[in-house]
Amino acid sequence: MALLVADDFESLEAGDIEVLIAGFGGHCAAGLSEVFGTDWADGAIVEALGCGEAAKRMGHSAVSWDMLGPDAFRVARQNGWLLERACAASLDRLAASDAEAGSNLVESLRVYVACGGDANAAAERLCQHPNSVRNRVNRARAVLAMEDATDKQLFAYLSMIFL
Repeated sequence: MALLVADDFESLEAGDIEVLIAGFGGHCAAGLSEVFGTDWADGAIVEALGCGEAAKRMGHSAVSWDMLGPDAFRVARQNGWLLERACAASLDRLAASDAEAGSNLVESLRVYVACGGDANAAAERLCQHPNSVRNRVNRARAVLAMEDATDKQLFAYLSMIFL
């Protein structure tokens, strides 16, 4: 692992990044944070490490923070203790409901989120009827005390907790 720090640093061009990575030899994955002042160096390190992990996961040689898109929330969740605790609490409520009812809300909702909120696609992957998936989504709505949430709001929340 290498950490590069510079003052008045301009963003690197793709070619510059490739040259830097090649200089390390072998297979290397680089993560680049946004450009910050030294007063926010710890945030830059967290961003860069998250980008490096994403680069390895995606099979890229380099990933920058602005390339992460929604994966930036995964990094934030893993490194933000308050957000992590909030997501874990919701997952715990769903798991407790599973244990109490002998159901599989957690698995079903994870697949539902992976399918972009498409109940038909989730049902196909789970070998279930689409109405079964819809019923589980509605049960989750009650378990999470989100009865007044729109479908989009519920999906956004589920997407966050299943990052």
